[in-house]
Amino acid sequence: MLESISLKLTSYMISQGIIPVDDKEIYQFGWTILLFSLGSFAAIQLMGVVVGQFLGTAIYLLFWSMLRSPAGGWHANSFTKCFLVTVVLYGCCLLLHFYLPEAAWTWLIAALL
Repeated sequence: MLESISLKLTSYMISQGIIPVDDKEIYQFGWTILLFSLGSFAAIQLMGVVVGQFLGTAIYLLFWSMLRSPAGGWHANSFTKCFLVTVVLYGCCLLLHFYLPEAAWTWLIAALL
């Protein structure tokens, strides 16, 4: 689905003379990554709003986005798996936030630093 939307966006940009045909694959890939990232951010922020943690979720996303590229890490073999793992990991962070005592949460943050 993301690939088809990115193909349509790229084709439109080519038809309008915004980008050259030779760069089609580059722009299509860029649109796919952008759409995936926006969808992931929106889903996580929605989870945060639902549980009353808008600001905490915004801070999480800020640090997560800064850490994501330099850290590298595990890569899923599909956008669906990547999306699910991303959302589940944030859900785990929410569970830790709500179910660990305040002192334990502080120690966990200190251990990660």
